[in-house]
Amino acid sequence: MKRIVVIEDLPIALEGIKLFIANLDEFELVGQYDKAIDFINDIGTIKADIVITDINMPEMDGIEMTRLALNKDPDLKIIALSMHTDRKYLYEMIKAGAMGFVLKQSPETMLENAINEVLQNNYYLPDALLRVSSIEIAELDSNALADIKKSTKLNDVEIEIIHLLSHGYDYDQLANNSKLSKKSVDSAKVQLMKKTGTHNKAELIVWAIKNGVLTL
Repeated sequence: MKRIVVIEDLPIALEGIKLFIANLDEFELVGQYDKAIDFINDIGTIKADIVITDINMPEMDGIEMTRLALNKDPDLKIIALSMHTDRKYLYEMIKAGAMGFVLKQSPETMLENAINEVLQNNYYLPDALLRVSSIEIAELDSNALADIKKSTKLNDVEIEIIHLLSHGYDYDQLANNSKLSKKSVDSAKVQLMKKTGTHNKAELIVWAIKNGVLTL
């Protein structure tokens, strides 16, 4: 049985998550907290495989909890469960070390998919959040772009593709929604995976966030 801890300060949301977990095969709820700091204090005495956490909570938010929890137990798989569609929360949770992000307004199957993906050491990011247009990725000035190209060894086309992917496009859609040819996209895809050591779109976006290619 895989062990899950839930951190959620709203009782009605907590009850819904508990019911969801109870209906999953091969998973058990081993801890529930309404304060993140209480879970941090219990690490070492409570054994968990997955932590499902809210972000905005009193005393300690989910971002800080993620940093502290992974410092104490690097093997934890942390999934953020949030109502916020502001992409900054996704970015901050990923930088803190979370492997999954699910919107509370999503179908339950999305959370189940996230759990299964992170257990396989895969990242799970919501396309719906990546497509949010109210928060645009900041345009990089020439100096910042030059620094990124130097530190990451990426070229202009590869950086443009990462930005488009972060807005919810798939590789197959890029040639139809940009000035890039299919040949350029296919070539860049191979080089991106090689240069970044990633294997799929989610891993690439996480890498880009952590390495400053994507910022808000």
